[in-house]
Amino acid sequence: MCACGAAAQAPRRAEALQAQINPHFLYNTLDSIRWKAERAGAQDISRMTTALATLFRIGLSRGREIISVEQEAQHVGSYLQIQKLRYGGKLSYTVELSPDILQLYTVKLILQPLVENAIYHGIKESETPGLIAISGRRSGSVMELRVTDNGPGYRRNGWPCCRQTLRAAFPSAGRGTAFSTSTNVSGCILAQSTD
Repeated sequence: MCACGAAAQAPRRAEALQAQINPHFLYNTLDSIRWKAERAGAQDISRMTTALATLFRIGLSRGREIISVEQEAQHVGSYLQIQKLRYGGKLSYTVELSPDILQLYTVKLILQPLVENAIYHGIKESETPGLIAISGRRSGSVMELRVTDNGPGYRRNGWPCCRQTLRAAFPSAGRGTAFSTSTNVSGCILAQSTD
């Protein structure tokens, strides 16, 4: 390789190394915070830090855009743990995923925006405690992931915009993917196998 080629590749190698170091630094720092919190008896900070580390680990997932449903459930579970610590008794949640979908694959971070919408538009302003339910099942070649809440509901005319936002956010969802919504369903993702 000529000197020009090696010089041109040096910045790319540096960027690749930096991309590996930054997550390591982040995880090591979060781990240090967690241990300090545990030593200080601050269990809530320790749990929040652990959840944040999991959230970042799966969110970054080495640049992959497609992850298992099980990983997606861990990611949204970490997000909900953080929000539960933040909102306390005002928020509770359930996650019920059929075991037969856990090893299937989905677009990364598909549930978290729906859960965030459920919190900020369905529960945050509610005077009663909120419940977010995440469910997933398979029926033949169709996998359904659903996020519902017990909040006051969303204006019906807002859903076309919501659907457009989801489609723009997940263009790689592609053929066989539908976004379905109703008053108290924050979001429902249907994905059909293309096999």
